[in-house]
Amino acid sequence: MIRANLILLRHGQSQTNQSQTFTGWLDAPLSDLGRAQAARAGCLLAQAGPPVQAAFCSRLSRAAQTLELALAAMGRPDLPRQALWRLNERHVGQLQGLAKDEARARFGPELIHAWRHGLDLAPPPLSPEDPRHPRHDPLHADVDPALLPASESLGQLVWRVEPVWRGELAPRLAAGQNLLVAGHGLSLWAVCRLVLADQGLDLPSFSMPNANPLILAFDRRGRLFSMSYLDQAAAGDLPPLSSLNPLNCRHDGQRAAALVQRRG
Repeated sequence: MIRANLILLRHGQSQTNQSQTFTGWLDAPLSDLGRAQAARAGCLLAQAGPPVQAAFCSRLSRAAQTLELALAAMGRPDLPRQALWRLNERHVGQLQGLAKDEARARFGPELIHAWRHGLDLAPPPLSPEDPRHPRHDPLHADVDPALLPASESLGQLVWRVEPVWRGELAPRLAAGQNLLVAGHGLSLWAVCRLVLADQGLDLPSFSMPNANPLILAFDRRGRLFSMSYLDQAAAGDLPPLSSLNPLNCRHDGQRAAALVQRRG
């Protein structure tokens, strides 16, 4: 029997999604299509989703706009919400703002693939003096600069998101609340990975479609028993729970280091 639901909503298409740019913490707004996608997600949730008691989003505009538009379409514009910097997208370091074709030409497609999919390797970091570094962004002026990333591996992203899972989401789910979290493809993947890690399962990276609510249903023991997209016609490549392997430490560092040495 379902006790609580965690609804994960990747933002609608952003202007940098549209232009095929590595975005990271670049604060790109939604495109016109993205705004329509966010509103449609809210309509889907109003028609077929569970009732929501609280909402969360990252501090980046594309997630905040998605949540605002979705809640308006749900008829819940006054729902309590929190904007948390730890839900921001993975920081991609020196890739931020680069066109994807330019990045592949500069660093090589094999290394780009390793950065995007390996747990242990981060893209080259921004220097503290770089104006793109989040310590210079007024959006994060209240955050200890020592906590703000200059680049992140997937593993570091999971570490950054973990306090949100443990301190905000898990206790509310345990109390029986249904939650809506508007975020980003990889920060929401990190939430999923933390959920399944608590059950001893290893979740590989997967691509989350824009603005299609992903519903994680928990039973009365607090265990996840289903993950499914609300719009099955537009569902992404979600791995079935039955196919997941036991959690194990995965080390991609040696392979990644070899790639860096080869490029150098």
